[in-house]
Amino acid sequence: MTRLTRLMVVAALVVRASAATAQVAPDVETVVPAPVPHVRGGDARAVTILTEATVLSSTIARLRADLQQSDVIVTVITGRLADGIDGLARLVAAAGGVRHVRVTLKIPNSTTGLIATLGHELCHATEIAGMPDVRNEASLAAAYRRVGVAMRGEGFFETDAAVRTGEQVAREIARAPRTVAAR
Repeated sequence: MTRLTRLMVVAALVVRASAATAQVAPDVETVVPAPVPHVRGGDARAVTILTEATVLSSTIARLRADLQQSDVIVTVITGRLADGIDGLARLVAAAGGVRHVRVTLKIPNSTTGLIATLGHELCHATEIAGMPDVRNEASLAAAYRRVGVAMRGEGFFETDAAVRTGEQVAREIARAPRTVAAR
C-alpha cells in the first residue's frame, strides 16, 4: 500500500469515527415526548375526580402508578348506571400491544362516593393488567370466574381485592380535610 493510500484510509476512518461520535449542536433542542398517561379522564367531571383522588388517596396514586407501568390504558368517564351499580370497568379493546379499559362512575354521586368507587374500579383495572391473557370480554369473564364472584347476572363480577380497595380509599377520604370529604 502506498503512503498516499494509507493516508486516505486513515483519513476515511477518522471521518467515519468523528461522524459516529458527533454530538448535536448545543443550540439544537431535543424534544422528549411526555409519557402517555395510562389513566385519564374522558370528561370534565372525571378529570376533576382523578385529580382530587390522586392528591387525597395514596391508594389511588399507587394504583395509577402501577397502571402506568402496564399495557392497560384506562379512560374514566361519568354517567348513568343501573340502580345498585356505582361503577363499572369494561375491557373495550385490545390492539397493538395495548388493552383499553373504560371505567364508568355513576352520577349523581358525592365526590367521596365517586373517589371510593374510582379506587374500587382502578383495582379491577390493575387485576386486568395482571392477567395478560385477557384480551376480550370472553377471556375477561373467564378470568373473573376464576378469581371473583358473579354478581347481578351475566358479565358482572366482584373481587375481594376491589371491595377492600374501595373501603381503604373511603377511609383515606374520611381523613381528608372536611372541605373535600363533605362534598
